[in-house]
Amino acid sequence: MGAAESSLQTQQQLPAQQQTHKHTQHQPAHLLPEQLVQLRAMFARVSRGSRSASIDDLRALPELAGNPMVRHIFAVLDVDGDGSLSVDEFITAAQLFATVRSDEDLYRLAFRVFDTDQDGAIGAEELLALLQSLMGATFSDQQLERVARATMQQFDEDGDGRLTIDEFRHLVSAQDLASKFTFTL
Repeated sequence: MGAAESSLQTQQQLPAQQQTHKHTQHQPAHLLPEQLVQLRAMFARVSRGSRSASIDDLRALPELAGNPMVRHIFAVLDVDGDGSLSVDEFITAAQLFATVRSDEDLYRLAFRVFDTDQDGAIGAEELLALLQSLMGATFSDQQLERVARATMQQFDEDGDGRLTIDEFRHLVSAQDLASKFTFTL
């Protein structure tokens, strides 16, 4: 099954990123003027009229309420690392989500979110953080560490202790990711 598409449509489709590295720049989609107005109005609602939106503001959105990925998504979107999203970061985020048109786009977005050090691979600590986000309330830290070790052992095909995008793709299914990485504008 394909990834759910955002209701925000862009004038042109972006090419899939060839690599996920800290130096890779995401090329913005071109938005129509009315789409920018819509996004600015949405930002004003989310931020309650403030110049910035916090992670709690995003969690208050019905589309993201209870989503265990919000913290990780927020970290990727907070480009300047100041702990809040500006209107420009918010619009860039909307553009990023609007480019998710296929399972491959979804894998790349999810991989980017969990490759927190942006080194092009998901290490053991990043995998553990992913599992804690998804299952932390259900399992103890010791159980999650065992699951992380077993997962790494099963899916780390080249045995380097890190998951590449291809190994990550084998680990997750697009159907599971679609529910965590899409929302309607």
